[in-house]
Amino acid sequence: MEHVEGDEASPRPDLGPSAVLRCDQTDPAVDGDGVGRVAVRVESDDRCLLDYWGYYVGHLRTTPEGTVELGEALLAGRDPVPRWLLDLPGGGVAPWWVPGECDGRPTLTCERRGDETDAGDVVTPDDRGVLGGPFCRDCLDAGPV
Repeated sequence: MEHVEGDEASPRPDLGPSAVLRCDQTDPAVDGDGVGRVAVRVESDDRCLLDYWGYYVGHLRTTPEGTVELGEALLAGRDPVPRWLLDLPGGGVAPWWVPGECDGRPTLTCERRGDETDAGDVVTPDDRGVLGGPFCRDCLDAGPV
């Protein structure tokens, strides 16, 4: 419906709390670029505002159907170490546009200690755990595996 990039596309806090999709970069040796966060706010029954920021900044206005497509594209069929995580204001319930199989913040088992760790706190010192991991941050700080 509408797409705006750059400084004039600052987020709209006046619309109230939003669910935020956060790109989870788990390899500490990789500096990510592109879009790192997307805040989803409902403006009306037929329009949603998607503020995004990172290397790129802007916003999209889309239909509810477009917002559902975004949720499906980023959250459905999760990888073992998910690339996108959902942050909810106040730890609330997942909004209507989040796919049904996405039941909140996943946890992963640290390969070294066996502890359950929030997916947002794990690290994979290679391509998302293909060669080893995930590890909790304490294990990564302890040195080589």
